[in-house]
Amino acid sequence: MKEAVRKAPLMKEKRAALLDAPADYPQYGAGDAAVSGTDPDGLKLEVVHFPR
Repeated sequence: MKEAVRKAPLMKEKRAALLDAPADYPQYGAGDAAVSGTDPDGLKLEVVHFPR
């Protein structure tokens, strides 16, 4: 989840509104994490981390 947590401030800096706080999603794979938000135009963005 460390990578998703690192990207949340960058998304805010770029004026994205966060929809979901960074979270782990183990149902999709071990170590999978994501953070989502919307850009200034309202388009949904999601940063996902899949560890190797």
